[in-house]
Amino acid sequence: MSTTPPPSPLRSPPGKQRLPHRARDIHAPVRGTTSVPWSAEQMDRDEPGTRREEFSEGEIRRARAADEEAVWPLARDLATTAVLDRATFARSLQRLLHQRDAALIVATTGTEVIGYVHVLAHPAFHANGDVAWVEEVMVAPAHRGAGWGAHLMAAAEEWAVAVAGAAYLCLATRRAAPFYLALGYEESAAYFKKTLNPSG
Repeated sequence: MSTTPPPSPLRSPPGKQRLPHRARDIHAPVRGTTSVPWSAEQMDRDEPGTRREEFSEGEIRRARAADEEAVWPLARDLATTAVLDRATFARSLQRLLHQRDAALIVATTGTEVIGYVHVLAHPAFHANGDVAWVEEVMVAPAHRGAGWGAHLMAAAEEWAVAVAGAAYLCLATRRAAPFYLALGYEESAAYFKKTLNPSG
């Protein structure tokens, strides 16, 4: 589902230490970082400070209602095989802001939202617990190749562990396999889709 091309090599925004891209390392010291736990209570509030990684060029944080207009063009451009409906997008975003088993996390520079990742979790018998799934990840073309995709994936991994207690995180991709392999992901199984509601 991701259309974000792989950074080559993975690197931080200019002049800043790279955020760790593995979930187990995300609490490693990073200069200028402010961290607040991804608590379930904070997820239900529209708080700027809810678990963010902050550095000189921008931050990684939970999305909030005010981000709707900025996230819309990113989501629209990610959908290469469908035309998104603006009203449906708005309803979906509002649901995501309050779901406890899903998170919408954004990357920002200044006041500009330049990328996002949508991650969710659900129980699975085969995992003896919950598994997490990255539904979408997108970085604006002008900001690709600077490590933002890795930052977003790191946040998704941390959410999956800290909030969902997920056994693992998985995703589907057509064109970005090298990017995920570089982050430690392994190819597994195949992805099948059947359209059930052509007008939906």
